[in-house]
Amino acid sequence: MSHSYWLAVGLLAQVPLTEGPEVPQFTPLNLDIDFLALDTSQNLDILATQAKFPLPTAEWFAPEFSALETFSIAQSDNRTFPSQSPRWFVPSAMAASAQPQIPQELRTLQASQERQWTLVNGKWELTPPRPLVIKRQPTPPAIRPVSGSQLYEQRLTALKAGQIYTRLSADSYANAWTKATIQPSHQDWKHLLALEAKAIASGQGSNKLNIMLGDSLSMWFPTERLPTEGLWLNQGVSGETTTHILNRIAHFQSTQPQKIYLLAGINDLRNGASDTTILSNFQEIIRQLRQNHPETQLVVQSILPTRLPALGSSRIRALNARIEAIALQYGGTYLDLHSHFSDEQGILRRELTTDGIHLSVKGYELWQQLLSVE
Repeated sequence: MSHSYWLAVGLLAQVPLTEGPEVPQFTPLNLDIDFLALDTSQNLDILATQAKFPLPTAEWFAPEFSALETFSIAQSDNRTFPSQSPRWFVPSAMAASAQPQIPQELRTLQASQERQWTLVNGKWELTPPRPLVIKRQPTPPAIRPVSGSQLYEQRLTALKAGQIYTRLSADSYANAWTKATIQPSHQDWKHLLALEAKAIASGQGSNKLNIMLGDSLSMWFPTERLPTEGLWLNQGVSGETTTHILNRIAHFQSTQPQKIYLLAGINDLRNGASDTTILSNFQEIIRQLRQNHPETQLVVQSILPTRLPALGSSRIRALNARIEAIALQYGGTYLDLHSHFSDEQGILRRELTTDGIHLSVKGYELWQQLLSVE
């Protein structure tokens, strides 16, 4: 990402040039301001002297971001640019009598500008003009758990307060989890999820409930990206295989979900499980879910692709075809994530992952979109 910065300079009055070669004078500006882009790392006072105009007000802009941070040059004593070669904007509304050639100052500045000075009706102008765009101050990103210990502590704290973390903002109870370092065991996670399921079962009321069942991919699904319809119970545990999931289905048996979203299998592949074992477990998981929740819509999601050479894409595609058949056999719905997440080679798209298997922000954005249209 570029580290360029943009400076919008507003001139409040006409300022005649007092020294140096004769060049066009700056005219008063209206609200429709045009700009000239210049690459420079010079001191503003020096550059202002060379360009022969004052700098009454100024603001920095960082165009790489959708919400841009601004800084006031007027508050700086030395008016120096930040590092990394910022870009400087000066007004293009320049007027003067016709000149036989572009003045030396403009020739010097023009060497690095994006557009050309042209003499129009006896006045030096930039073509085409660019309107001034004022950028808003950025909203600081919300802090959120970034480790299993932090996420566990956040969820446990919320539960003790009588709340489910899927209903809270990402930074909720930050004082309780920001310094959390003790890694919870797999048994700790199972116990916490069972307590959350019990809390939902007793407090669901007439609210619709959706359950996300799976491994770390489900566990780390951002709460703010969950579809807004109804309550959500996240029953994902990092590192779990289909065998693990099968052994804890009873934990949320007393809930009354409208939908259950199942995503599993990738850890089976990583741990060397056979296709027979994976498919047998899938069939038993789906059978028990259908038995425990006969009125629930069961959404079986495909195993996602990876970028790990040991996990062949052809094998995952073959497994997904069998998993789809099992889902339909038990009256479930099959949601094909694989085709949306894979590239031309059938592996996980680079921009959708952080490490070749877990999902990036863009990965969860895509998953959210697919859940929303399901």
